[in-house]
Amino acid sequence: MNLVDITPAKAYNTHKGKKGLDLLSFPSHDWVEKKLDGVRSLVYVERGEVIITSRRIDKSGIHHRFQDNVPQLRDHVLFKSMGTAIFDGEIMMPQVKDEDSLGSIMSVIGALPEKAVETQRKYGMAYLNIFDCMFADTDIQGLPLYQRR
Repeated sequence: MNLVDITPAKAYNTHKGKKGLDLLSFPSHDWVEKKLDGVRSLVYVERGEVIITSRRIDKSGIHHRFQDNVPQLRDHVLFKSMGTAIFDGEIMMPQVKDEDSLGSIMSVIGALPEKAVETQRKYGMAYLNIFDCMFADTDIQGLPLYQRR
């Protein structure tokens, strides 16, 4: 299985014909994540190799990859020490007075790696809030979110 082919459902998907407030009150809907001021990201780990992508798909059908822009995350000991996993989360920048944190992280994600690292030296290092694990040496997407979390 190619791990990068696993893509979680978008946050605005409907479930069993329900959406919006109706979906939130639906009995099988068990978790809502607060939207942070960052970039929704997927982290694919396979035997020490780490690929970090946004959920944006480019013209060729590939998710935008930017692991070299955040080497502190790409090379993190947690990821290097595990087998195979897929994490869903949000990459954030430290809150800087008079700076837009979403704008700061976008300038990291969308830049060339050298510029991204320079931006982080100026504003602080990007960090990752993980809120879901969809794969942990086996596909666990069928488990309830409270167990994957």
